[in-house]
Formats: sequence, structure tokens, C-alpha cells
Amino acid sequence: MDQRDDILWVNAGLVTAQADWSPDFDIGMNFFEWHAPVPMALEKGIVVPAQIPRLPRSNALVFPIRCYLCSFQDVMRVPKWSRRLHRNLPEEPATYKGFIANRPMMLDDLSQFDEGQPTSPGVWPELETEAALQE
Repeated sequence: MDQRDDILWVNAGLVTAQADWSPDFDIGMNFFEWHAPVPMALEKGIVVPAQIPRLPRSNALVFPIRCYLCSFQDVMRVPKWSRRLHRNLPEEPATYKGFIANRPMMLDDLSQFDEGQPTSPGVWPELETEAALQE
């Protein structure tokens, strides 16, 4: 990404992961146009232009995104993840990601793990969960 007129623009891209991204489609868009289809991202301030370290000569940004795939069964094996997903599965992202038809069933399955307990920050399982997973 490069900055022109105080806006970041996609100048090049390489996709090495799942998803339906197309560098041919995205090149030439600015940061906000590129993220416009992502539900609630701009409104909630999730997508904010990154000011990650710049490349030395061009002052451009390298914008890496790393995605991990995890089966729904694996998510349900970690109570922390189940609670978090149960609490944070709005209709808009489910529609955007293509699993809106399964959302009610997913929420029903996840509800058995959500007793209303607080969940610690981060992606790592709670300590008591780690011991249970090793059994």
C-alpha cells in the first residue's frame, strides 16, 4: 500500500490464503473502498489505516493478513472460543462470510458453553481448558 493525499491505496497484492480476494479487483482502490464491503468494520473503527512500520525507500506499507481455518467442532472444544463466538456472531458478518443459513444452529450449539462467565483477552485458551484439552 502507498499513501497519496493522506489515504492509503492498494498498489500491489499477492493472495496465498483462502478467501475470495482478487488483487486484480482490489488494485487501485483506497483503503476505505477496499474495506467497504466488510460489515460494521468502518462504523466500529475496526478498520483503521495502519501506520505499521514503512518500507525504507518508498515509505509504502506491507499489509500482511494471516488467516487460520478452524473447524466448528474444534472451536467448540475450547470453551473460551465458544463463549466468544456465541457472543459475537452478528447477522451482518455471517451474511458477508456466507454462513447466515447456519447461524441459528451455530448459536444454539455454542450456547451450551456460555454460562455468562467473563472471558480473558487474547486467543489462548483459559488455563483450565488447556489441561482438559491435553486429556
